[in-house]
Amino acid sequence: PTIKQVDAQFVFCIDVRSERMRRALEDVNPTYRTYGFAGFFGAAISYEASPGVTFDQCPVLIKPAYQVRAGQLEKESLNRAFARAVAATTAAPITPLIIAEAGGLFAGVGSVLQSALPNTWHRLGRAWGVIRDGWGTGTLAAPEPHAADQAPAMAATDKVDLAAGALRAIGLVRNFARQIVLCGHAGRAENNAFASGYDCGACGGNGGHINAQVLADALNDPEVRRGLADRGIQIPDDTVAIAAAHNTTTDVIELDPSLAADTSVATARLREDMQRAGALVRAERMPLLPGVKNTQAAEFSRRGADWSQPFPEWGLAGNAAFVIGPRDLTRNLDLAGRVFLHSYVAEIDPSHEVLETLLTAPAVVTQWINSQYYFSSVDPVAYGAGDKTTHNVVGDVGVMTGAHGDLRVGLPWQALSPVDLTLNRSSSRHEPLRLQIVVRADPAAISQVLRNHQSVANLFSNNWAALAAIDPVTGQVYRLDRSLQWAPWNEDLAQEVPAP
Repeated sequence: PTIKQVDAQFVFCIDVRSERMRRALEDVNPTYRTYGFAGFFGAAISYEASPGVTFDQCPVLIKPAYQVRAGQLEKESLNRAFARAVAATTAAPITPLIIAEAGGLFAGVGSVLQSALPNTWHRLGRAWGVIRDGWGTGTLAAPEPHAADQAPAMAATDKVDLAAGALRAIGLVRNFARQIVLCGHAGRAENNAFASGYDCGACGGNGGHINAQVLADALNDPEVRRGLADRGIQIPDDTVAIAAAHNTTTDVIELDPSLAADTSVATARLREDMQRAGALVRAERMPLLPGVKNTQAAEFSRRGADWSQPFPEWGLAGNAAFVIGPRDLTRNLDLAGRVFLHSYVAEIDPSHEVLETLLTAPAVVTQWINSQYYFSSVDPVAYGAGDKTTHNVVGDVGVMTGAHGDLRVGLPWQALSPVDLTLNRSSSRHEPLRLQIVVRADPAAISQVLRNHQSVANLFSNNWAALAAIDPVTGQVYRLDRSLQWAPWNEDLAQEVPAP
């Protein structure tokens, strides 16, 4: 499409939960174009939220290359001030006992409020700085600081590399719209040892809004744009990159808080369309969530703020496939939130470098996720984590059931089903399938990547995942058999060796 046909371009994480939102946005406004990219947006960073509190905002396969530090707030948050006060008073021998007794009273009042009025408690916590889960009402609380205050320790050339790499990876190198929305994501869950499983896996189990801000900062930098132009990527002067956050529990998308004062028609239209899209997604999800009374964002927010809620959302349950290719492959399909989607245009990747990265990183990670759900479903006793209401958290390592025993692996049944899977397997929200990967690329190029990376090839030769290729020239579809040879997709499969 030419730029006149595109009002805005959205870049989402490849997460299966983004599929519903992408589809809804395109339904609300057919001039929108959506893209999928690993949710860390290529920014392998370590984020220091406060002194001594650091998060790696990148996949576990990658080590952070840059440090992003939060700026200083003019007003110290309540929780930090309280922590300093406690640290000062506990220096004396008797004061820790006094503080523990007095603090119990306040904690008791807080527990009652959180149980009776979870949404109100959550709003108060964000206002006081006690709760930091993102960007404002309905989604994540504002990170410290906003985008304008963040200063990634990157040289200009590094920023150009980051921006160019991200844009080429998804095939967005021309026909830019006026607005490019970079949408990180995270979930909301209280009192949940598996809370990071609802956040962005590509961001190390953290929210992805920080990474979205870092890439938006790079794309809006005039010096970076000059560097991109030298590499053949010309971003118009009036194009603006905007960081956003998609709360997968409430399906509310919120723009960077620095845009709060932006009253332009384009931004107002963007907000309105995102609200309409969120309502469509919640209506689609409502029948799948027990106890949901309506499709209002506040109802879904209540579930996420309720510390007694065993399944605030279903996370990545239902995941079945991973598609690597242009949006045209799936744009008119309802994939029911079951497919990972990564944008890729083979025609602008003649060296197959991007293809190699996608097959050795996102494809591997999605297979890990798929396996976690697969094994937790097929044998919830041996490979699942049991009932999370009886879990004790062991440091930052894992959980065990009760006061002793082995660490549990996999997912609790509450992440997969509204009832215990050992009692009723048919209630599972996840169908245990091994991941089907579909790539629009030259089959010969894919084979070369597999020859160079035996560990990836083993996933297919041992039937832990299935691979199909769509030839960009002929449109012919091929499947990879266990001997790593290509065969037409519609060839008789009767002779296939059973899965191990």
